[in-house]
Order: sequence, then C-alpha cells, then structure tokens
Amino acid sequence: MRSLGLAIVFTIAACGSDDSTTTPMPDAPASADCTTARAELLGSNDSVATGDVTILDTPAGVTTVFADASAGGMGAEQSHPWLFVNLATNTKVAVTDPASIASTDWDLAIKRPVIYTNSGDGGAGQGGAVLIQKDFAAVVAADAATATFTSEVFFDADCNPNVDPTGSALTSMST
Repeated sequence: MRSLGLAIVFTIAACGSDDSTTTPMPDAPASADCTTARAELLGSNDSVATGDVTILDTPAGVTTVFADASAGGMGAEQSHPWLFVNLATNTKVAVTDPASIASTDWDLAIKRPVIYTNSGDGGAGQGGAVLIQKDFAAVVAADAATATFTSEVFFDADCNPNVDPTGSALTSMST
C-alpha cells in the first residue's frame, strides 16, 4: 500500500509600512471553558510536531514557506500534534498542543488540510485571518489596514463545536 503525504506551502507578503495603521480585530465571542471540547475537536497531543518549516524563496518582499504538516498520514492525524509556525521568523515553534493555548510565540497551527490562527478559541495571540478578494500581486498594505480580521470561533456558547461536513473544525481559514 502506498502512503500519501501532505504538505502545505503558504506565501507571506510584506504588506506593512511605517505609515500604515492596523485595524483592531474584534474580540472573539465570550464562551464557556471549552477545554474538554477543544481537546476532542483539535486533539491534545503533549508532544511537539516532527514536521519542519523551510523557507523556499524570498523574492521582492514575498516569502514562500514550506510547512510539513503531514501529521502521520491519512486517518492518523488525531494522534499527532499540530505544527505551530511563527510568521515573523518563518520557523516552527516547539510547543505542544496543550501549551499552545497560552502561547503567543506562534501565528498559525497547521495539521493536514486544517489551518487556524493564534486568536480567539485558537489561542492567546492576537492573530486572525482575512480574505482579500484580489489577485495576490494586487494586494497592498492598505487592503490589510482596512480589513476586518476574523478570530477563531471553534465553539458556540454551549461548547458545541463548529465543524465542516467532514467533522474538521471550521476555522477563519475555512472560507
């Protein structure tokens, strides 16, 4: 039997400038302590991911990064930890799933095809995501400065998970 792997490549543009302002991200809805529901939905592996983060290219202020988020192969992802990435340094952060909740050292969590930000139900950070509907080459700093970023909301007020048809967490990247 042939084993299939999955890797995610993401591209980060340097869209900041000294005179731009940042639009504050709205706070995530207040929810109950959903610790148990979070562990069931996202897993709670107390080890650091073995996947690596590698810079592939950095032309003209755009950094293309390869993140090995294969997480053990199809069907085994729940028993493997998330890969946590720091976008300022383009590196893997050595943090476990349980410790990631309080950590502000990472920006993106990646496992197989699921990606979430360090925000809201995702963690203690001030991350978030926004969909800018333009060709990548046309995106400028002003687009991000005026955008409304979405933080992670994995649960409703009763700790019921927000999931897609496959049972994966709906994230700010799910749109």
